[in-house]
Amino acid sequence: MSCARRPNGWSRRKHLIEFAELLSIPVTDLQKNCVSIPPNHPLSVTLDDKKMLEQADVILALDTVDLSSILRVWSSATGQTHSLLSPKTRIVQISQGQLFVGGLSCDSGGVEAIDIDIVADTSLALPQLAQMCRDLIGQDAAKLERYRHRFGIVRETHDRARSHHREQADKKRNDIPISQSRLVDDLMAVIKNENWVLVGNRSHGTPQKLWDWTDASQSLGWSGGGGMGYALSGALGATLAYKGTDKLCVNLQSDGDFLMTPSALWTAVHYRIPLLTIMLNNRTFYSSEYKSEELAKVRGRPGPAQNKGIGHRLDYPSVNYAKLAQSYDVYGEGPIENPENLRPALERAVKMVKESKAPALVDVIVQPR
Repeated sequence: MSCARRPNGWSRRKHLIEFAELLSIPVTDLQKNCVSIPPNHPLSVTLDDKKMLEQADVILALDTVDLSSILRVWSSATGQTHSLLSPKTRIVQISQGQLFVGGLSCDSGGVEAIDIDIVADTSLALPQLAQMCRDLIGQDAAKLERYRHRFGIVRETHDRARSHHREQADKKRNDIPISQSRLVDDLMAVIKNENWVLVGNRSHGTPQKLWDWTDASQSLGWSGGGGMGYALSGALGATLAYKGTDKLCVNLQSDGDFLMTPSALWTAVHYRIPLLTIMLNNRTFYSSEYKSEELAKVRGRPGPAQNKGIGHRLDYPSVNYAKLAQSYDVYGEGPIENPENLRPALERAVKMVKESKAPALVDVIVQPR
């Protein structure tokens, strides 16, 4: 499930939460870095949704374009997919995404077999659907008890997953290279009292696993097209929209994506766009490196672990992103390699962005995932 991104869509996310709470429905976002419901809400199962999908009797898809990406498991090594759903699972879709499909195939993903397909604006349809459900439920004690019981089951699943992520983060707290969980923990410690918004997130759902969110509008979400070079450009566009407000805009930026559009820093300086960028510097195009390793294993090629970095590693020489930022007259600090130096560097960068109303970048050497 997800919810519409209209100009007033953020406030309308409340309809999604109200509907989910009415029937105790577990909610998962189509893309793991999008936020339609606060990840710490007890009905959010976005980062651990496989079991829930496998057990589902009905899937209600709201505003989805590439439904296959969440209902199917895809192997990057073989290119094969298989559905997570039972053959008996029914799919109901309320969306305008169907209008993007102009033939027998989609621009992205595959076409799922929809049982009930409704072309509608979810910001209008969802409140009406909720009211219809309220009328049907009435004061039926048996139904209300069943929903309360289901809420408890989903909440237990949600809490167990959150606890697991916290335990894993604590184990990696002092790792070198710095773990991405340590980075987002220290970042939250610095910005928790700010009116923050995550306008870019290339950390593969780590903030969703660990942060306490209060509103879905605290995340811009994911690229619609998934193209390289989007992250910094998209983050700058969002920060420009927030310029002049009290919002602290934060971009968790992957290094490979950044190298596609580093000149965007010139735009940030020229128009004084106060964006805080944290460089997730793992010195590799890790997505390609990982897929190369998986493919080598499937095809029986020798030495996949040794050869996977060929053509993907960003070392010899390693890029100094802090100096690159400084060449554009952006405040740059790093590379940060010692975990104990991370929080002070983040504090200085946040102070710089707030006081100068200009961009800043902190280069952090991190683990791949």
